[in-house]
Amino acid sequence: ASLDFHNEIGPDKVYARIKFLGLRLRAGLRKINKVKIYSPEEEAMCAGITVYNVQGMTGAQLQEEFWKRGRMRPRASGAEFGVRHCTHIFNSEQEIDRALEIVNELAK
Repeated sequence: ASLDFHNEIGPDKVYARIKFLGLRLRAGLRKINKVKIYSPEEEAMCAGITVYNVQGMTGAQLQEEFWKRGRMRPRASGAEFGVRHCTHIFNSEQEIDRALEIVNELAK
């Protein structure tokens, strides 16, 4: 069923959605002072994976806060690099916005 869905809408639309959601996430993160993004600044080099951290937190702490506050599970990427947050076609804009709310809460 998933392959049928993928083939029906086409890989270009899948990629465009992933790219759109990743851009939405990174644009929101850039507005939060205590966030450091480790992914490339050049959007042409980015898609659905964003690596970032909140000042004063480890990746494990950030991962757990995402779970407690929003039942989301970006994966820890160590003490320095925070989490690896991946977007895909099945994610919603509301999920990205909620993730940004959580990060904003943690950065205060």
